[in-house]
Amino acid sequence: MADVKSSQMLTGPVDAVDPQLNVLPDASPLKPGKYAFTLVVTDDVDQKSAAATWVVEVRNPPDVEISGPSVVAFNQVIPLTAKVSTTGTIKTFTWSVKVG
Repeated sequence: MADVKSSQMLTGPVDAVDPQLNVLPDASPLKPGKYAFTLVVTDDVDQKSAAATWVVEVRNPPDVEISGPSVVAFNQVIPLTAKVSTTGTIKTFTWSVKVG
């Protein structure tokens, strides 16, 4: 398995000896959009395969902020509000609480 930083993918081809490639976000992450990853394989007698392509869509996750009181009286309702911005449609809100 070859690990390659996204900035390397943006600057040119990457040679690897393994058929699996992990593209790791780094200082120059892939921005939202569609990316066509293309692979050409060369064998030991320098014969090359036809190009194979796989399209990956990089998406922005929703941004969320929570607001509400930081102190409440015992046995009082705790009203929390989420403010969300996204380019898509919100499917679910999954809330959890950690006691401690």
